[in-house]
Amino acid sequence: MAKKIILIVLGLLGLLIGLALAAFGGAGLAFGGRSGVVQTGFHSISTTTAGFVSNPGDIQNSNDVGRNGGSVTLQLDGRDTSKPVFLGIGPAAQVQAYFNGASYEQVTKVDFGDFRLVTTRIDGTTQPAAPGDQTFWVASATGTSPQLRWPIANGDYRLVIMNADASPGVSLDARAGLKIKGLFGLALGATIFGGLLALLGLGLLIWGIAAKRSRQITPAYPGGYPAGYPPAGTPANQPGGGWQPPPGGYPPAPGSAPPPPPPPPPGTTTPMYPPQPPPGPGTPTYPPQAPPPTNPPEQPPPTNPPTNPGS
Repeated sequence: MAKKIILIVLGLLGLLIGLALAAFGGAGLAFGGRSGVVQTGFHSISTTTAGFVSNPGDIQNSNDVGRNGGSVTLQLDGRDTSKPVFLGIGPAAQVQAYFNGASYEQVTKVDFGDFRLVTTRIDGTTQPAAPGDQTFWVASATGTSPQLRWPIANGDYRLVIMNADASPGVSLDARAGLKIKGLFGLALGATIFGGLLALLGLGLLIWGIAAKRSRQITPAYPGGYPAGYPPAGTPANQPGGGWQPPPGGYPPAPGSAPPPPPPPPPGTTTPMYPPQPPPGPGTPTYPPQAPPPTNPPEQPPPTNPPTNPGS
């Protein structure tokens, strides 16, 4: 019974964990593909201000990723612009100082379901200088179809989308994405391993359900073995050790047939028929007895015939 329960529990755990890993790997393969890039489609965004600026702290990384040389790369593409557009990433403090006094849209949330930007308008009266003349950008791209690629590094940064001449009124189709190093191999491995683990769990589950409960064996002597058996642990080379019968032979098990009678001693004639009790009156004997033979009646001795006188 314990083996059956263990098999069922292990089978369920393996099946659930395997399915979860396979689902994770399948999602990674579906969204990242062989390139390992998870990205949105192109969506139109526009503003009447000087541009879009990401929320402080939205683009940052830990020291571990920074030491790994940027295992995640931020990608931002633009197209269908009426005039050149500037895409740039810079330190949060310097970007904030660059937009002081200017009017811009601060992005507080990105809804990736329908790629909708949730923004807060910051009003201002001045126009910032041309972004291409600034030297604090860590990554930038300019043009009517700009493509920005930046391995995310340690620190706090802000993303900027604006016209190349810093004029108000920005409009373009934008696409954002992340390229995760090793995503394809990780997703493929998780899918294969998860599938194998799920199959193993399913097999253990079926084995556990189909396993029969062990039957309890009733001992021949419920009250213990009779007297005369050697004590447990007696070596086979010792008197009474091993599988030797007790003195006088094994007693019959409860409910068994009586043992056969012992054979007759040598030289004893075994009767053909078993002895029968003395017959009572009117009781036929077995086997039937033949009547005793009777003597024939005695014949008279022969007599001599009479003799004729004178012969």
